[in-house]
Amino acid sequence: EEEMLVFVDFEPYLSLSNTRNPNIQLIGLEENPIIQVDGETYRGTYDYAFGTYVFFEKDPEWNHASDSLFDTPVKQMYRYVDKSNKVLRMKRIFLTEKEPLGEEKPAKNEVSSDGECSSEQEENEKEKLNVTMTYEAALNQHLPEGSTPPRHIPEQQNGAEIINKILQ
Repeated sequence: EEEMLVFVDFEPYLSLSNTRNPNIQLIGLEENPIIQVDGETYRGTYDYAFGTYVFFEKDPEWNHASDSLFDTPVKQMYRYVDKSNKVLRMKRIFLTEKEPLGEEKPAKNEVSSDGECSSEQEENEKEKLNVTMTYEAALNQHLPEGSTPPRHIPEQQNGAEIINKILQ
């Protein structure tokens, strides 16, 4: 069994300061790192650190009574363990359940169980994804009532060409 120290960065996705004993599971730490913390799943990538990460642990041999170097007594002393110039940066992912192998989606033009033709369903899905407003109009939907937009976006950057192609 090999022991390895890795600095794992979950920021801003996870804060362990409020968790006493988190349930942590590691999967494929070297090739495709996935970590599960209390049921939340994270996927990571290795990156170089902006400096050097230094690892310390509590020094069990240190006795605060025998240390006269400090004027005020220090409650706990730490000792150097290791260093690293890499960091594992984690991002939250959401897992979905796989469909069983035996179940298949109905083929095109097949009638689904609720009686509607699947090609009609596909057209309805495509219609939901069509662009129906410009970028500026979409942003202005989120403005407080009665306020004016902060700026005008020119048509070339506003997505007007996309809407014109779809409407034709």
